[in-house]
Amino acid sequence: MGIRAFLRAMRKGFERQEEMAEFIGVKQPALSQWLSGHRYPDPASRRLIRRAFSVPDDQWARMLLADETGEEESMPTTQATGIR
Repeated sequence: MGIRAFLRAMRKGFERQEEMAEFIGVKQPALSQWLSGHRYPDPASRRLIRRAFSVPDDQWARMLLADETGEEESMPTTQATGIR
């Protein structure tokens, strides 16, 4: 699961995009572009996303790798941690 897929999954926990954008600390138009795949979060925004959702180091590394390799939508679950 890459960052876009992660954001789309987290979006389900918010009633509106504006609420999620405020939770992360970004503007709603930026979030909308990330969710739609039109843009990719810059490094500062990626730090905000990671901090807002308390993403552990190992999961974050797998998400970045998935983005680099194009494995956006799914990634196998590890047996040791159960984290995607």
